[in-house]
This record gives sequence, C-alpha cells and structure tokens, in this order.
Amino acid sequence: MKEKLITLVRATTNKNKLPLRVLLAAIGVFIMGFGMSVLEKLNFGTDPYTCMNNGISLASGGVISLGTAGLLVSALMLIFVIVFDISSLGLGTVFNMVGFGYSIDLFRFIWKKIGFVSVDGTMRYVLLAVMLVIFILAVSVYLAADLGSAPYDALPVIISQKTKLPFVAVRMCWDIAAVVIGFLLGSAVGVTTLVCAFLVGPAAGAVRRAVDKILG
Repeated sequence: MKEKLITLVRATTNKNKLPLRVLLAAIGVFIMGFGMSVLEKLNFGTDPYTCMNNGISLASGGVISLGTAGLLVSALMLIFVIVFDISSLGLGTVFNMVGFGYSIDLFRFIWKKIGFVSVDGTMRYVLLAVMLVIFILAVSVYLAADLGSAPYDALPVIISQKTKLPFVAVRMCWDIAAVVIGFLLGSAVGVTTLVCAFLVGPAAGAVRRAVDKILG
C-alpha cells in the first residue's frame, strides 16, 4: 500500500502544467456547486449524487449539511476505492469530496440571505438550459484537469472492471440507486437528475478533448 501511495503522489505531482490543472479542478468544482444550487432553486432537482446526499441531510433533520453528508459518503466510498484501485485517486478527488457539496451549502446560504428571485414560465426553462450547460462545462473542466476521480465516479468503473459488466449499465444502475435512496429519504427528483444521469458523460467527453489541447 505504501508503494502504491508513493506511486500515486509521483504520478499526480509530475503531471504537465500542474498549477493550471489544480486551478482548473478547483474552479470546476466550485462552479459545479454554483450551477447545481441554481438548478435546485429552480425546482428542477439535482444530480443523482447530490440527490442522495441531500436525502441523508434531510433525514438527519438538518443536523448534517449537504456538504457534510457528501463528505461522509465519499469517505466511506474512498475506502473501497483505495482497496481496489488507488490509481484512480488524486488531488482532484479531495477537491470533489470537499468542494462540491460545501459549495452548494455556500450558495444555499447566499440565496437565503439575498433572496432568490422566483422565475416562472419560459424564463425558467431558459435558465434550466443555461445552468445545465454551465454545470456540464464545469464537470468537463474538472475532468480535463485529470487529477483523479471522485469516489462516487470511480466505484462504477471499478465494479465494471471487476465484474466484466458493461460500464454504461453499471453506471446507470449506480445513479438509479443513488436517486432511489435520495427519493426515499425525501430529496427532490427532477429534470436535472435525468439529464445528469444520461448526458453529462458524453458532453463532458467532448469538452474534455478541447481542454486537453490546452493542457497538452
């Protein structure tokens, strides 16, 4: 295990243009949180992972925030990732574990303090499209930084590799399970949940290729 950790640290720190990658990963995670907080306020639901963590937060009666719930769930998943494929981890893993949920908590606080203007009709759907694009671009930038996967994203890959089952099928079942858990715990499910489950991957791949050209 020690040797694996040393290899992982070297592989991460030796990446080309590391400061830029770190900056992109941090900005990507922060904007992901912003986009998801707006989609949530528009009552379009959240992505499967946030749906589950929000349900856990609600089940705790608000004692555990969304960010804390996400951190605890990710920490549990991290154990399995370390055991089965530590190579999928990196600095970006930490950014996602800590930054995504807590950035949503931050924007929830901001919207509560300044007041989030209710939007209805056509404008609501225009904002849906805009924020989904922003969210997908943010995810793409985070992935393009190539500093490691979030435990939630790494586990379906590991399960697919170990069981020889198609990754798409495993990932869909993984996301559906997260949505069911969140829904049963009182979290809202909406358009965002479905879009993130089916479209983020392909769209992120296309944007990542463009960012890869910049990073070299």
